[in-house]
Amino acid sequence: MIVLSIVFSLLAYTGHYTSPDAGLCFVQACMIVGAFPMAATGALVVVFQIWAICHPGSLMSNLLRKTSFIAFLILLPYIVFAGFAVGSAIAIRQVPQHASFANGFYCSIQMRPFHGLLEPIVSIVLLFVIAAFEVAIVAQWYQRRTVMKETVPLAPSKLDYMMCIRVGFFNLYTLATMITAIPFVAIDYRPHYVSYMVDAGLPLATFLVFMNQRDVLVAWHICKELPPEDLSGTLRQSGFMGR
Repeated sequence: MIVLSIVFSLLAYTGHYTSPDAGLCFVQACMIVGAFPMAATGALVVVFQIWAICHPGSLMSNLLRKTSFIAFLILLPYIVFAGFAVGSAIAIRQVPQHASFANGFYCSIQMRPFHGLLEPIVSIVLLFVIAAFEVAIVAQWYQRRTVMKETVPLAPSKLDYMMCIRVGFFNLYTLATMITAIPFVAIDYRPHYVSYMVDAGLPLATFLVFMNQRDVLVAWHICKELPPEDLSGTLRQSGFMGR
C-alpha cells in the first residue's frame, strides 16, 4: 500500500503536479502499470500464508518454515511490479507521448491494451484467486469452530465482533473501490472525480481499519504484549487452536 500510494503521488512529491516533464511522466506511467498487479499479488501472498497456516502439516505449511520461501513471498509483489513497469517501458519506448497527464492527477499510459486490458485482467484474475482462498479460510474456520463447540462445549466461543466489523467494512470499501474503478477501463468514458477519490482512499481505509488492532499495536511497541492466558483465550475464540 505504501509503494502504491507513493507511485500515484509521485508528481506531488517532486513538485511537478501541474505540468510534469516528459521523462517524469513516462516513469510514473510505467510504474502505475505495475502498481495494481503488485498490490493484488501482495494481498494474494497474505491470504495464501493464512490459508497455509490453517493447514498444519501440509506441504505449503512446511514450505513456510523455510527462510528462502518466505523471502520469495516477500519479494514476489516487487518482482511483479518491476516486471510490469519495465515491460511497459520497453513496449512504449518508441511512442512515449502515450504517457500523458490526461486526468490531471497522475500520468498514465493512454493505450487501450494497457489501461483497458492488461492491468484490469491481471488484477481481476488475482482477485478471484484471493476470493477462493478467503472462502477456503472461512470454511476451515467454521469447521474448526463447529468441532470445538461439539468436543469442548464449555470452551469460550464468543466471536470477535470488532474484527467482524473491521473485515466487513474493509470488504465493503474494497467492493466500492472495484465498482468505482469500472470507468477506468470503460471505452470512451472519462471517470468522475469521485472514482479517483474512492480509489485513492483505499490505502487510508486499510490503515484506519486495522491500525488499532491489539497485535498491530504490540508489534509497533505502542502497547504491552498480551499475557499468555489472554493470548490463548483469543486463539480459542478465533477457532484456530488445535483440537
